[in-house]
Amino acid sequence: MDGSLSFTPTQLALVGILLGFLLIWMITFAILALRSGDNMSLEDLPPSTGPHPALPLQNPLQIIASPPLETPVGAAQSDQYGA
Repeated sequence: MDGSLSFTPTQLALVGILLGFLLIWMITFAILALRSGDNMSLEDLPPSTGPHPALPLQNPLQIIASPPLETPVGAAQSDQYGA
């Protein structure tokens, strides 16, 4: 088996295209993350017409778990075999 790293022209084209897309994506979102955003504050935003975010409950529901019921060993065997 030959250990050289040789690429076909199709593989090189695909690598170049994918790296180009990756770089464009990284640059685009870096610019979007670092831009000033026109100095908008919360007062400048329009009022929300959708559902409100989830708020923590004042009185959370309590789940009460009861321990499993124990059945006597002899009763379980007699029920299992119909005796």
